[in-house]
Amino acid sequence: MIDYTREDFAAGGARFDVMLDAVGNRPLSECVRVLRPRGRYVSCSGAGGDWVGPMFRLAAVLVRSLFSSRKFKAFLASPNQQDLVFLKELVEAGNAKPVIERRRALAEAADALRHVGEGHAQGQTVIRID
Repeated sequence: MIDYTREDFAAGGARFDVMLDAVGNRPLSECVRVLRPRGRYVSCSGAGGDWVGPMFRLAAVLVRSLFSSRKFKAFLASPNQQDLVFLKELVEAGNAKPVIERRRALAEAADALRHVGEGHAQGQTVIRID
């Protein structure tokens, strides 16, 4: 596992057998470059919005899988109440901690969203409504 707040996976010479891309903020070509020849890439996100935006990245992943020795898969989550309650319990017990990069006032929401939209976020951005 790589902590993206401390290390750039694409900058080193490391090669990986499996990559689970839960963020989707790096070009697919960078992700492919760090895979071993028979490595696997699983995408469960993509830039450009909650629904239509990720579809372009997921489509690119599926097309690449047709022409490569590497395996590419797309994963779409379907949240349900039971899973969300389980996650809530993990957080409350201190077993899962979100990484909060920034806390901004509501008046700074536009700048905060721009920061996230440009792919600069290294964790969650929280907008305070006081």
